Amino acid sequence: MKIVADAGLVEVQELFTEFGELELISGRDIDAAAIKDADALLIRSVTTVTAELLNGSSIKFVGTATSGTDHIDVESLHSRGIALADARGSNANAVVDYCFAGIGYGVTNRGIDIKQSRVGIVGHGCVGSLLAQKLNAMGVETCLCDPPLQEVAGPQSTDKYSTLDVIAQCQIVSLHVPLSKNTSHQTLDLIDAEFLRSLRAGTLLINTCRGSVVNEIALLQVLGERPDLCCVVDVWENEPVPRSDLVMAVDFATPHIAGYSLEAKRAATRQLLDQFCQHFDITAAHTGGTAESNRVAFVAAECRSGDVWEAILEMFPLKRISEEFKTSVAAGNSQQAFDELRKKLVARRELRSYQMSGIKWKGGQRLVGNALGIESV
Repeated sequence: MKIVADAGLVEVQELFTEFGELELISGRDIDAAAIKDADALLIRSVTTVTAELLNGSSIKFVGTATSGTDHIDVESLHSRGIALADARGSNANAVVDYCFAGIGYGVTNRGIDIKQSRVGIVGHGCVGSLLAQKLNAMGVETCLCDPPLQEVAGPQSTDKYSTLDVIAQCQIVSLHVPLSKNTSHQTLDLIDAEFLRSLRAGTLLINTCRGSVVNEIALLQVLGERPDLCCVVDVWENEPVPRSDLVMAVDFATPHIAGYSLEAKRAATRQLLDQFCQHFDITAAHTGGTAESNRVAFVAAECRSGDVWEAILEMFPLKRISEEFKTSVAAGNSQQAFDELRKKLVARRELRSYQMSGIKWKGGQRLVGNALGIESV
């Protein structure tokens, strides 16, 4: 058996070598010639799988170490009888950590009182539901919007789900929907000028799902009209070369790294391994290590005040990442910044991996630390 895999997949060599020939290629360089005689293809979001890529190949299995599959022509796979596997949910905790870093910025720099705020969550799947769960554990009120799930649940779900109009009145809005086009619940340009203009004063908007869910022209225009809005954006319409004017206009801009963590990347590759073995009816001799169980020591003195939100922003240096990305985009090096920053952040640890010492929790901040899995000693 021959397997072609993105060289950036964590633990791919350790987990898949035993099954035959494993060829590692940079994800952006995977082409039709590279997979012509391969049986399986393992990718990330930087590789687009089209009918043209698959033509003439012997591919029987495509695994993507991502939750979304909008970079894959799913119909072409189905028509060829090619199995598709994804890693849905593997990076949910990492993305939620990113959201809390964004919220931390709102709390520490924008005067948001999280205890008095409602958080509007658009999309109640793996990430959205986990975000809601952790916020609720902190005593924070959440407001959910997910029309497809509401439709499935029926009339009895009207108390659980709200409309976008209601979401617009929340102090914080976080987006977690898949990108869908030409469907009854299309999310392309879901967040348009009308919605953005209806946001309450000082709203914090976080987008970690897909760039095209937000109409970028409208966002740029409304930000020019409303400097009170705060935007944390991780995803872009034309990755890896986003609009430079929009990158500069938002408060924090990052190169699609919300789901990048050591834990998430390992979990994604292992999920692909499970589905690969199931498809080919084989048993893996090796299922990966357990290094992510080791705690990372964090001394409260490393942050300015011992405040839990300040500590979160030290553990997840959102400001530094954004500054580095913006500098590269301004210099015309967007694609290079995407690739290099992502490589750096593969070793990022999730908040639940940290063990804090010397912290004096303020008020309800213990609830924050506990909900995020941060251990205090």
